[in-house]
Amino acid sequence: DDDDDDDDDIVEDDDDGPGRRTGVAPPGGVDGVVDRTLLIAYLKKRFGYSSYLEIGCRSDANFGRVPFVDKTGVDNVSGGTTRASSDEFFARCARTFDCVFVDGLHEADQVL
Repeated sequence: DDDDDDDDDIVEDDDDGPGRRTGVAPPGGVDGVVDRTLLIAYLKKRFGYSSYLEIGCRSDANFGRVPFVDKTGVDNVSGGTTRASSDEFFARCARTFDCVFVDGLHEADQVL
């Protein structure tokens, strides 16, 4: 079972020394900037998410690293698992997802 796998645990330094596997820890980032992949891994672990949808995967920089077995990536140019615009995808998609990351067309009308 993938949920019992420690591969998606976040590793951080603590009082017992560097690199100790601590399980679920909120990602701190550098200078207040949170790594999106670490944040998604944290949310998966914290809430027990099992399915993931990413809108806008062009280079798979994030999609290729998120720790989900059941994941769908939508991009109309490259990356992910589905070649379509988000409008086309949602018009034919009947399923739901536990965790959704929207990084597609960065216009307010598209996100609403």
